[in-house]
Amino acid sequence: NVTHTYYLNADSTVSLGNHNAYQQGDRTVSWLTVGSNWYLVDAETGELLSGWQKVDTAIYYMKPASFDANGNLKDGSFEMETGNQKNKSGWAQIDGKWYSFCSWGGVRTGWFNYDGNKYYLHEDGHMEDNALNVNGTMYLFKSWGGMCVNDVGSYNGNYYYVGADGAVSTTTGWKKIKASTQTIWYWA
Repeated sequence: NVTHTYYLNADSTVSLGNHNAYQQGDRTVSWLTVGSNWYLVDAETGELLSGWQKVDTAIYYMKPASFDANGNLKDGSFEMETGNQKNKSGWAQIDGKWYSFCSWGGVRTGWFNYDGNKYYLHEDGHMEDNALNVNGTMYLFKSWGGMCVNDVGSYNGNYYYVGADGAVSTTTGWKKIKASTQTIWYWA
């Protein structure tokens, strides 16, 4: 028994070009483009992959794919829908957690500055919206994900002063918070 894998063009003719294959754990995956959409395919089975997929060092969220009555692919690309427009970059809420995607479709990780705010995106890409301990330094985040800066933040029912660097203050004394219209002093 000899098994061959063929890649097909949109018109179902056999593609003779090169295809990039990537190792993903114990299987090989390939990218498939149909029009402007990209799909991730198990190179051995031809199965369209969905859900969270790691390719090399990038993480992608692939929407489930299906076929219409004419056999055409619908959905399943890594493009996420925002309103009536599909984008490869921006924010998306998936299973109750927020993720930020790069223009090439991969999910961002680590510290990320956006629209004047600083965010932390975990290794799997989900946004922190509570508290984070990095090497013994505690950082607090607002419920919408932006890091608290020069503010009082709460965590586990307690309130903490957060400095200009976003770190929870570990010293006591007079603290100053600059609001847009006033300056507030308090003892902590």
